[in-house]
Amino acid sequence: MNQKGFVNIILVVVIVILAGAIGYLALIKIKQPTSQPPAPSVGQFSLDNGLIVASMNGQIVTVRADGTEKKTVLNDGFDNQFPAWSWDGKKIAYSSIRQGHPQIFIIDADGSNLKQLTQPPHNAFMPSWSHDDKMIIFSSTDKLGTTDPRVWVMNANGSNQKPLTQIGLHGAISSFSPDDKTIIYIGRVNGHNEIFSMNADGSNAHPLTFPTDPKAPDANAVSWSPDGKKLAFFCGQEGSKAPEGHDTQQVCLINADGSNRQQFTKCTYPSCIASDNPHWSPDGTMILYDRGSPDPAESGVWIMNLDGTNNHQLLPPGYSTGRRAWKALGTN
Repeated sequence: MNQKGFVNIILVVVIVILAGAIGYLALIKIKQPTSQPPAPSVGQFSLDNGLIVASMNGQIVTVRADGTEKKTVLNDGFDNQFPAWSWDGKKIAYSSIRQGHPQIFIIDADGSNLKQLTQPPHNAFMPSWSHDDKMIIFSSTDKLGTTDPRVWVMNANGSNQKPLTQIGLHGAISSFSPDDKTIIYIGRVNGHNEIFSMNADGSNAHPLTFPTDPKAPDANAVSWSPDGKKLAFFCGQEGSKAPEGHDTQQVCLINADGSNRQQFTKCTYPSCIASDNPHWSPDGTMILYDRGSPDPAESGVWIMNLDGTNNHQLLPPGYSTGRRAWKALGTN
């Protein structure tokens, strides 16, 4: 991942909210691999039917889910990050550094009709759409000068911006449930990042994960399955807390109520340093995730069937994804 365009205050925010594995991946300087393995089909859903939106070197790009037909959607000289499809597939929300602050923008899927939705002195990033495309939730530090982010919501045209989580409680990397009634986000429990759930109006906030496992006390980068029954997320020890040489940075799955926690990836040191930032395929049979390794052939954006088969590299190192990275062509 390439986050080098962030100014100092943005580095503070991103370090707070992102899994340490993502930050570590961004620091690994490796060459691009020259080839990629072929992508398989699973059930009735083929990888050549999907379109990924991602950022690379500050540009917003789209690429088929089989790794072909990469197109630059936006290249305006700014550091554009965390792109996310609207659910009708017609728009992309993303954050971009302007005048020293990351702000939320939207564009049409072809890169036209750029519109800025948030304004300084907020730092606004990590946008995610409601399933009816009427609202966008995002992470933001507010006008009071706090560096700990909160979950905010606004109408899709940028109006009626308001916080959903309280100052000092931390709230980041949020997403609506498929029925738009629930929001999951990353909060804090005893100094560790954990998954929280709350009603769409900000009420009834409560944690779904807890720092009770000494080998995996942190949870981050959470993503809903398309049917709303499961969550995929980073699990392990973040940042400097992760001891080198140990398999402590993985992708895990849990039920939407926090039960039945299972490890999904098998990232084994030293060939794999970290797994992070999972996203579901539109049909829920595959998971896209970031994988870090000193070996470029073992790094980048990877994809694996939900049953653990066909684990392979989809995109080379340098790509970064936001809250909704994958849509099926011709559908939502």
